[in-house]
Amino acid sequence: MSYFGFGSAPVEEIPSIPVSKKPICPNTFNMDKAMENIPADMNGSLDVKMAELKAFLSSPESEWESFLDAKGVKGLRKFQEGQDLAVIRSETVMPFHIVDVFEFINNVKSAPVLDPMVNHSQVLKRFSPHSWVGCVTLHGQWPVISPREFVNFYHWRMLEDGSILYFDFSEKFDDLKPENDDAVRGWDSVYGYMLRPTEDGTGTDVQMIFDSTPRGELPSVLLNQAMLNQPTSLSIMRDELTKLRDAGNARDVTLPARYEDFLGAVSKNAAL
Repeated sequence: MSYFGFGSAPVEEIPSIPVSKKPICPNTFNMDKAMENIPADMNGSLDVKMAELKAFLSSPESEWESFLDAKGVKGLRKFQEGQDLAVIRSETVMPFHIVDVFEFINNVKSAPVLDPMVNHSQVLKRFSPHSWVGCVTLHGQWPVISPREFVNFYHWRMLEDGSILYFDFSEKFDDLKPENDDAVRGWDSVYGYMLRPTEDGTGTDVQMIFDSTPRGELPSVLLNQAMLNQPTSLSIMRDELTKLRDAGNARDVTLPARYEDFLGAVSKNAAL
């Protein structure tokens, strides 16, 4: 992900997301495990944010303004009614195994690589392999822009066809990370990925949604201009995964993925 993007989606009458015709594996996804240990007061927020993300992902491309289509990456944006900041949708196809893409996104060490504005990314508390609270701190640009920090709830799950929905959104977790005078507390409405295997089995379709606001005294014109850089994080991710593949550290893209493979990727990253 790359920071600075913004808006809010309607939740009513959410259309379903088209599923892949080719399941990536016999789906052994365990919903009980996915919801394990989640605080009761988070369940409602989780449902709302999933609905928002699905609405953005399933809305026709004709409803979005295209601002980038180059080097295999597409960038779209949409201004919600009453909002000054755009929601950004980025899309690409990566010639890598879906678990490799998932593992890279899930690794907190990837955040500063995908976005040089990120100073630090950390997990504050884990509820389960599917859910945790994390904090991302962004560099400031003295004397104009103060540092920002985002305290978010992260969650992922496998859909019926084996595709992966991976997302986060801001909530108040003052017991884990109180607000402080060193940084402005930004707010992610919803920020996430849809990962699904390509129909021909040679890679992974990647969609990314970014609906966020850094808060503070920053002109919306400046922020919307900065948001146009959002899709470059997918190009950076492809380059980094290419390096791993060239070093012999990538999975065979033709092999099926199991639910347990995603759990293993989370456990591996948690141990770093």
